[in-house]
Amino acid sequence: MHLNYGKTVKEILTEEKSKIAGMTVKQKWSYFKTYYLWIVLVLLGLLVVVCWMGIEMRLSMRDEVAAGVFINVEANQDFYDYLTDDYIYASGLSSWKYKTSLATGDYIDFTPEEQMMDSNQAQMALHAQVSTGFFSYFILDDSALDGLLYMDVYMDMREVWSAEDSVIPESALVYREITGEDGNVVNVPVAVDLYALGLGDDCAFNAPGAYLVFVDVQPDHEEIKMFLEML
Repeated sequence: MHLNYGKTVKEILTEEKSKIAGMTVKQKWSYFKTYYLWIVLVLLGLLVVVCWMGIEMRLSMRDEVAAGVFINVEANQDFYDYLTDDYIYASGLSSWKYKTSLATGDYIDFTPEEQMMDSNQAQMALHAQVSTGFFSYFILDDSALDGLLYMDVYMDMREVWSAEDSVIPESALVYREITGEDGNVVNVPVAVDLYALGLGDDCAFNAPGAYLVFVDVQPDHEEIKMFLEML
């Protein structure tokens, strides 16, 4: 391979060795700074950029688990952290392979006489996200729990809960009347009362009621059971 005026790599290296052979350490360092330091810095900079891009690409390709949204209720930062990074760690999943997402600060007015256009748009946007499986669970206040029943996406908790196996007591289940496919109205457990689990004080909810609802759109029952155990 030829570089710079037709010299081979070997010839260039031999020439450079002869140049610095009689130099002191200080002179060698000065020579290096003058002719080669900038090359090394540029190469290191390129290496950092390539590594950063590789890490970002890998993180963006992680599978998402336990994507949730808070509606009309807020909690403290500790609970938010637990539902995201801490959840991945506590569940034994690799943060290089899995990620969580959490939307907070959403407010929707479900009072019929006070419905506003912005609120209706918020409901439409939420419905679209839920229908495509964007969220796997809600944490809601009383008004949102009843206001979103019309979406017909609440999971029947009996699919993942049993008195014998679940760590969630039956007293924490919240029932609502649901019209089945046969037209009959049945009382179905659709949510978990987080206050009944003793999380009210720890999570510092800003609403008198806080409920966990799983979305019945391509649900992963094993993931949901693990989520309940982590609570």
